[in-house]
Amino acid sequence: MKRVIVADDNQDVIDIVTLALEGEGFEILSAKDGISALKKARQLHPDLLLLDIMMPGKDGFEVCAALKQSPTTSDIIVIILTAKADPESRQHAFASGANDYLTKPIDPQDLVARVHHYLG
Repeated sequence: MKRVIVADDNQDVIDIVTLALEGEGFEILSAKDGISALKKARQLHPDLLLLDIMMPGKDGFEVCAALKQSPTTSDIIVIILTAKADPESRQHAFASGANDYLTKPIDPQDLVARVHHYLG
């Protein structure tokens, strides 16, 4: 079973993502801030991380960059999932090593399609 961590400080987002992806057979874990997201990703080495940008502790850019700079976690697929739709945030995300970028509000079908694209 493929493991996905959803890192977002909004429980509603975590619930929507969990509902959409558990039905597709993925194991879903969650983190409510950047520090716990980074810690869980390092400990559990998920197949994919859905990562909000604006979170307490460390923002999504910092978490993504830290994971991508480490040889032990650089292969984790990171999809940024954020309300920030501006080009600067998108560019910053890809510069931090993100594999993909989705904006909120979430389209569950699009989310499922993207996750299947990366995890099969």
